[in-house]
Amino acid sequence: MHLTEQISPDTTVDADLEPRLLMRARIAVLHMDLKECCRIADWAVKTPLAAAAPALGALLEQPGGIRHLKKWQSKPWIEMRCTAIDALRITPSPLAASFLARSLIADVPEVREHANKALLEIGSNAVEALNERVWEDRTWSLDGMLATVDTLGQLGDKSTGPTVTRVLFGILPNVPRRFIEWQMRWAALAGLCLTVFTFVQNPGDGARPIDILWFFQVCTWFGICTTVSAILLLGPVQVKKRREADTLSRAAAHALISINDVRSIPSLIEVATEEYPQAARNGACLALRSILPSLGPSDYGLLNGACERNLTGMFATHDASTILCIIKALEFIGSGQSAGPVERLIRRKPTSHDAGLFAEARIEAERVLPILQERKRQEEAASVLLRPSQVTADTAAVLLRPATNLATYEEGEQLLRPGQNGQ
Repeated sequence: MHLTEQISPDTTVDADLEPRLLMRARIAVLHMDLKECCRIADWAVKTPLAAAAPALGALLEQPGGIRHLKKWQSKPWIEMRCTAIDALRITPSPLAASFLARSLIADVPEVREHANKALLEIGSNAVEALNERVWEDRTWSLDGMLATVDTLGQLGDKSTGPTVTRVLFGILPNVPRRFIEWQMRWAALAGLCLTVFTFVQNPGDGARPIDILWFFQVCTWFGICTTVSAILLLGPVQVKKRREADTLSRAAAHALISINDVRSIPSLIEVATEEYPQAARNGACLALRSILPSLGPSDYGLLNGACERNLTGMFATHDASTILCIIKALEFIGSGQSAGPVERLIRRKPTSHDAGLFAEARIEAERVLPILQERKRQEEAASVLLRPSQVTADTAAVLLRPATNLATYEEGEQLLRPGQNGQ
């Protein structure tokens, strides 16, 4: 009787079940035994045990070697992995989210779709595994990373905000091996072609025997050509990385909109106003227009002085919809320093193409300006030091008074010393 046929949901699970299942799953994948893999996956769906999670994770790991790649991407194997994902979704194991996150980032679209649904059902418990996978995986494809960022947005957990914001900043996760492999593969091919061309064109004195010196010359020339080719390919590699970073920035902006965490607003302002790639800046502006309306009175103090100046500096963009969102937000998070920029905005003449929206923004600015001016007055009043209305005439009777000159301070004497009558 097969191992999986010996266990039912009511069976007491022994300590050896997990390693035995894991070993069978690894052997089945190694030998590409589809029948055995399907048997384990189907059994795990009918018998949701936590001990089955490592084995199901093994069924989702692609075996090494190019010869297995075609089979792994065939329909029967994809269906087997989808069944394993369905089993992980109902498996009461904390490891399930980690295995699902790996499939989401590194597998084919059909499997990613199943993994996405499973992770959404797990909910907030899957956030940590997804965050970890984003920054530690070295095999991710662009589609896989886009699916992961999109899933983080769909989960809507505010703890994912920092991870998604870093992606928006244009900070790529770990550079995948495919970039380096692609560069070195083409560099080696170019080096080989140059080496063959060089030694075929210059065969030397007749049919010289292959000796150590000749072999050393060929290897040296091949190494030089490969190195030069790798350096020349740095440009195309950087362009490809930049394009992927821009695509991820746009996806991160949409994920932040879904998360709708007001704590991400300072980071969004930085991206929108500082020297970041244009795709990241556009994404940050889009996210700001969606998140700023969520602010309320309790969010006052969210921005520091520099961040608030950058926010009001966005009035220069001439984007009336963005300006309107900023003005409405300043009612809740603006300090007295924003009164001047808002006042100048009211006096500014609108352009013809956005006159309607700008008129609405001007009306809103006129409403918010008195609030900001009052805050400015309160801030200035609070900064004024309280002083006595008049100086006491009997200054000689005080017990302590300041030292008479700076020299006494530089010599290390006391700044305050006893006062004496007549001095």
